[in-house]
Amino acid sequence: LRQVDIPAATPTIDIVAEHTWVDTPEEISALRQAHHDFVAASPQRQAVYADGSGHHVMHDRPDIVLSAVAQMIAKVRAADTV
Repeated sequence: LRQVDIPAATPTIDIVAEHTWVDTPEEISALRQAHHDFVAASPQRQAVYADGSGHHVMHDRPDIVLSAVAQMIAKVRAADTV
C-alpha cells in the first residue's frame, strides 16, 4: 500500500481499527504513526477511530463504515454544486 499514490486533493476518510493485526507495541506504534502521517499530509483527509473493532471494521463496526460512506457522499455532492 505504501507504493500507492493517493493524491492529496482526493477526499479520504482513513478508518483505523482499535485492535490491529500487528503484535508488538513497536509495531502498533509504527502503524498508528503511519495512519497519523497519512492523514496529516492533506486537509482533504480525516481519521476515524473504530473503537472495539479489529482489522475487519466493516464486519465489526458497520455503523462507522456506513457513516463514513454517507459523509463522503455528502461531501462530494456538495463539491459538485459549487
